[in-house]
Amino acid sequence: MKLKGYIIAISALLYISLASAESRNFSDNIMPDTIDYNRTRLFLEAPQLSIKYSSLNYCAEGFAIGYPIISPSGEKSSLWVDDIRMHHLESMYETDIDQELWNTLNQDLVGSRCYVKNGLYYRFDRFHDGLIIYYEAIPEEMRNVVDNIMKSVKMRPQKSDDIPLNRNKRTEYDMDNNTLIRKNTP
Repeated sequence: MKLKGYIIAISALLYISLASAESRNFSDNIMPDTIDYNRTRLFLEAPQLSIKYSSLNYCAEGFAIGYPIISPSGEKSSLWVDDIRMHHLESMYETDIDQELWNTLNQDLVGSRCYVKNGLYYRFDRFHDGLIIYYEAIPEEMRNVVDNIMKSVKMRPQKSDDIPLNRNKRTEYDMDNNTLIRKNTP
């Protein structure tokens, strides 16, 4: 399970590096993005380059979509939309932290937690359908951008007349077989 976490991190760093080379002002050009999960359609707004370099990672346990986040000073971090079955959630239960900002997780682990560790922000939001949105190691200068992404998140049940999503906009990666399925075609 830890190997899959490392593969996710390596994949995110690859896209973060690409995005870093392209732009210094990563928080400009906020755009909408849409994700289908089970029978739920999720909407969020993120920086254009975060969406452009987002990656869809598959494995036997589920999926994750990683969005690279680059601060104007070049610090790299990521935002993830994750199927609860895929990601090991040790970070959600982290106890070695500097400051707990809030923790509304209930006995079913539905809710939100945000804390500061080593001067960086971490946040986890888990929804009733098992979907988790989290960001890790966000520098202070990018906290407002990621908080605005989280404020933009909306979900609704998928409808029969929903137009299918363009799957080619993200790189797809099979983590079980360590194989690139498709590069993105923006």
